[in-house]
Amino acid sequence: MATATGRRRSFTARCGNHHRRYSKVKWLVVILTFFCSVHAEALERVRVRIYSDASVAQVQIRVKSGFYAWVAYSADESVIDTIAFANAKAGRSYTVLPKSNSLILNRGALSLGEYAHIRCVPLGEDSSWVQIDGPGRARLYNGILEFRDVGRKLTVINDVRIDDYLGGVVESEAGHFRTPEFFKAQAVIARTWLLANINKHLDEGYNVKDDVSSQAYYSMAYYTNSDMIRSAVRATGDTILVDANGKPILGVFHANSGGQTANSQDAWSGRISYLQSVPDTFSLEGEKAFWEATINKEEFIAYVAQKLGVSASDANFRVALLEYHPAEREGVFTYSGKSLKWKDVRSRFRLRSAWFSITENGSTVLLKGRGFGHGVGMSQEGANAMATHGYTWKQILSHYYPTTRMVRLGDL
Repeated sequence: MATATGRRRSFTARCGNHHRRYSKVKWLVVILTFFCSVHAEALERVRVRIYSDASVAQVQIRVKSGFYAWVAYSADESVIDTIAFANAKAGRSYTVLPKSNSLILNRGALSLGEYAHIRCVPLGEDSSWVQIDGPGRARLYNGILEFRDVGRKLTVINDVRIDDYLGGVVESEAGHFRTPEFFKAQAVIARTWLLANINKHLDEGYNVKDDVSSQAYYSMAYYTNSDMIRSAVRATGDTILVDANGKPILGVFHANSGGQTANSQDAWSGRISYLQSVPDTFSLEGEKAFWEATINKEEFIAYVAQKLGVSASDANFRVALLEYHPAEREGVFTYSGKSLKWKDVRSRFRLRSAWFSITENGSTVLLKGRGFGHGVGMSQEGANAMATHGYTWKQILSHYYPTTRMVRLGDL
């Protein structure tokens, strides 16, 4: 690994109208002290791989608030040097890009060196955040940003306090809602999921990803309802949901149940006691409660017949299918002792949900459906409606996850 060239320089830090010159050695002490405090708070932090579903060739970083240090590390994780300092007033952009199992850090057109990996460390985490430009739209993050080269592609990790992470998750998953009690319920679900999956990617050097294979985390909580979201996270403390055995639950949720949630065994393979169907009239107030789709009739019949293992020309089968009008949510279609999960039909024809009626309409079939998503667990639009009607976050969670109980992490 090559190291940065050139002689050591000192950097000027601005604070109000005063100027102080700090040596790199003094600032290195500050950085090491910061990391000692981070280690002490290890249980309060999470390492999230961002851009986990994209191939990242390079990223550009701009400090939007506060003061940061760029710290370089060797292959054995030893601190090499404090490369540079950055603050919002300076307005400079930094680019990180991979090169043959190492990373290059540039400030504008100036190369600041080549290192095994690099961190961008806030000096005062409460008031510091950066903008990172990579694949897709710009993102904002607080906490530490860590950069590593894996196969000449960047791996970017956000080492952040758990409450800040949860705020970003709630905003990414449900930031368009506007009710505090709903945000509190969503925060508890996000915290519960994190605790149950905290070691999911530990062997890869981080805890969780930022995409829907973990929990969506596309930015810190920053936009329209961010103050309300951060307050909701704080208000729920360290509360999580546990099952009858005291284990964190599988806190799944979806957009809209259509008026009745689904059984876990209808959406997936196994039955989970607290993920069973419950009435949910609140979801009927949501924008995604109802939908329609038109599909070629013979294509639809052929697919269902093939999955069931029956003849598509079977007259009785065709009648049973084309006159299917369930009175309530049903997870399966059964004919002649054979069953097909409607979730498979949903996946094949890219339907909004697996709850629908079927009507023959000439050469097509008209599906009139209800809900959006797999239907298991909490309906976001239903929970939001409950909140607008005065239900508390605890009542919301008890409704969608019956037989569970709420506990504080400190009590476990």
